[in-house]
Parts: sequence; C-alpha cells; structure tokens
Amino acid sequence: MKNGFTCVRLSLVVVGWVGLLFFMSCRFADLSDVVREFMPGVYERVVDDSMGNGKIVLVVSHRSGDGYTVERRSVLSRIRRGVELPVERDTTLWSAVYDAKHRILQEQRKGKVLLFVPEENRLLIGGTAYLKIK
Repeated sequence: MKNGFTCVRLSLVVVGWVGLLFFMSCRFADLSDVVREFMPGVYERVVDDSMGNGKIVLVVSHRSGDGYTVERRSVLSRIRRGVELPVERDTTLWSAVYDAKHRILQEQRKGKVLLFVPEENRLLIGGTAYLKIK
C-alpha cells in the first residue's frame, strides 16, 4: 500500500512541476510577444535647447523572423554663438535583430540597444527617449 501511495504522490508532484513550467513558459512568451507587437511604428524625439532645435524620427519595421529595419530621419537646426545655422537633414538605415530572451532590438553595425517600454509608449536608446506617435 505504501508503494502505491508514494507512486501517486510522486506522479502528482511531477505533473505539478510540468504544469508550472508550462505556465511559466507561456507567461514569458506572452511578455516577449507584447514587446514584439509594440515595436513596429514611428517614434519621435523633439530637440529644443540652447544648442539647436529640430526632431529625430525613428521608423521601426519588421522584415522577417527576428529581423527589423530602423530608419532614422533627423531635421536639426543648430545654434552657434546665437546664430541659427542652416538646417541639417539626415537619413540612415539600420539593420537590427530582436532578442526575445532580453526583449531588446540590437542594431547590427554599431551595436546600439533599443529598449521598448510599451506601458510608457516609449523607445529608449541609452538615456535618450523617443515617444511612439504611430
């Protein structure tokens, strides 16, 4: 009788652990999916200080699998010695890969890390924040 009871108890423990592991893996998959679903879009940062003004726009697009492109468009007007310089326009295209484990997008050429914060509607690159506008 003791062996039967021990076997049932062991089976329940194993089933419990398998269920817990399955539940936890689903929870973590959901977290990365929230970030993955949030990532594509248009993000903006407005610059307005004593050095100049303008805006920087990042357009994040899904390519395929874990691959993404980030188009960076900037329009800046610098101020030197109180004089506004001609407007500078620049567009660059970055290739990036999504790291589902850490929920980040990593730019491939320079290694920039893009951190998405869906609950704040923001994208962070280092200490620089961009607001999602589309």
